[in-house]
Order: sequence, then structure tokens, then C-alpha cells
Amino acid sequence: MTAQAYATTPTFTPAMLALFERCPHQYFLKYVQKRKVPESFSPDLACGNAAHTVLHGVLAVYQRTGGYPINLRERVEDALPSDPYPEGSSWAADVERVLRWVKGALSSIDETAQVIAVERWLEYDSPGNGEYPSFRLRHRLDLILEHEDGALQHCDWKGGKRAEVDILQHVWPPASWCAPHFLIIPGSSAQRCFCRTVSCRSMN
Repeated sequence: MTAQAYATTPTFTPAMLALFERCPHQYFLKYVQKRKVPESFSPDLACGNAAHTVLHGVLAVYQRTGGYPINLRERVEDALPSDPYPEGSSWAADVERVLRWVKGALSSIDETAQVIAVERWLEYDSPGNGEYPSFRLRHRLDLILEHEDGALQHCDWKGGKRAEVDILQHVWPPASWCAPHFLIIPGSSAQRCFCRTVSCRSMN
């Protein structure tokens, strides 16, 4: 694919597809007309963003040193601003929630596996056919591990009220075999969970 063709190929992410599924009008305003739609503060979204920020930093340390930093609470407090919260007690409760998510996510990692990448963008280009034009799907994985038997595990953590597998996680190159699965973090409810999805094993 030429540079010009790459630049002009429509690209979609799981967030874009999920928004279109929920409300095509909001998708049109945000991604077609490029309007900045004001959004009210969402504690669930703030907690999810904070958890991803903390995990990214912690896993980067783990990749370099083979160990986790001990200042998890401090990292969570730095990643979750208290200003949007009406009360300090609600912010403190969410700090505990994010800390529980982070610890649960870290405890799910097989420490015998090798960290291949942290927050890696993957792309899948569809050439299109007579029914639809070519397009590109992009998704960012939180962690890629390689196990001792050569298996590759793609980890993507989800937070918030809904624990859903991204649409894009069902689309993979034919050379790979993938098994989606959930890991519910202990202490979280069924509607507010932080989960790991998608293990991928190469057939080569």
C-alpha cells in the first residue's frame, strides 16, 4: 500500500464503532463533523482512564526490571484528579476502586511469560469488495506476553459499568487462532468489572 493510499484509507477504532452502534448521530457529530461535544464528568470513565494510566506505567517498569513498583497507591492518586469530585470521600472511594482493579490486573499476569510490548497499536487492513470499500481497523492492546511454549497472549483490560469485548477483538488475521475470554477481578460486581480479554496463539 502506498503512503497516499494508507493516509486516505478510512480508519476505525473500537471506540468509534461502539459510539456508532449506540448513537449514529453522535458518531456523525464527533467523527464526521469533528464537533467537540461537551461531556459531563463520569467517575466510571475517570477510573477506567486512571487504571489504564497506572497499568501502563507499572508494566513499563515491569518490562525493564522484571518487578513491580511499590508505590501503587501514589500512582493511582496522581492519575485520578480529585477536583471533579464533589466530595473527598467519593474520590477516596474511587481511589480504592482503581487500586483494586490495578492489583487484580497485575495478579492475573503470568510472571513466567516475557513482556513483548506495552500498549501496542495493531492494525488490520481490509481490501474491501463489491459491497464496501477498503478500510482499516486499529486497536491498542494493553499488554502482549509470550509464554514459555511460544503462545502469544494479548491482554486488554476494560473498566466501567459494562465489561464488553471490543468489536475489533473478533477480527484477526487468518494465521492466528484466538480465544476471547473474561477475567473478572475479585471484589468487583458483575456490572462494574475490570477484565482481561483475548488470548492469541500463533499457529506457526
